[in-house]
Amino acid sequence: AVICPNDSVQILSEAEGEFLWQGPDGPIQGEDNVWITESGEYFAEVTFYEGCALVSNTVELVEYATPFLYSEDGTVCAGGSTEIWIISNSMETIEWLPPLSGNDSTQVVTQPGTYSVEVTGCEITTDISIDIIQANPEVSLSVLNEDTVCLGESYQLQASEGFDEYQWSQDDEGPVINVEDPGPVWVVASTDDGCSAISDTLNLTFELPPSSPQYVVEPFCE
Repeated sequence: AVICPNDSVQILSEAEGEFLWQGPDGPIQGEDNVWITESGEYFAEVTFYEGCALVSNTVELVEYATPFLYSEDGTVCAGGSTEIWIISNSMETIEWLPPLSGNDSTQVVTQPGTYSVEVTGCEITTDISIDIIQANPEVSLSVLNEDTVCLGESYQLQASEGFDEYQWSQDDEGPVINVEDPGPVWVVASTDDGCSAISDTLNLTFELPPSSPQYVVEPFCE
């Protein structure tokens, strides 16, 4: 339950007995109900008769907090979407402002821009906004073995982190692959929320292995 500013919350029990309420500051005098103005956890110890007492469930009270809007990363990709949440512990009414509409606590948007909503809680109306920007993800490639690679060996390539899926031009998957053939290599990286990026192309070349040493034996006569 939420304690509104300059207000209190009533906690009551339907049990019959002698009550001793407990809160974050210790015992609280009261009968089968108490009025609370401070946040914290509260419960009652109820004595029904001598030698028989039970402890009630615990009720947590929190102070009213100003609502705000939240998006996981505050960006949206071309052709993708992102979700906006209202974070609040008291929402009596919700009114999204254009270009959005409705009274849900979440919205899904597909375009960058500024999105606003009016939230009323504890009889307090708050206008809140959030900026969603256009995402421009980039993926780069790096060669992990920088030494000369000969035919019969392989290059080890790594794509930059931050993506959920990697599809290589060689039909490999994952952020790190081994390539044994010369030619162009690139990767398409994507995220679960619809963002994707294509890397630059690496043209891999392999060195011919050195020739086996040849030995010439000259006849030696005494």
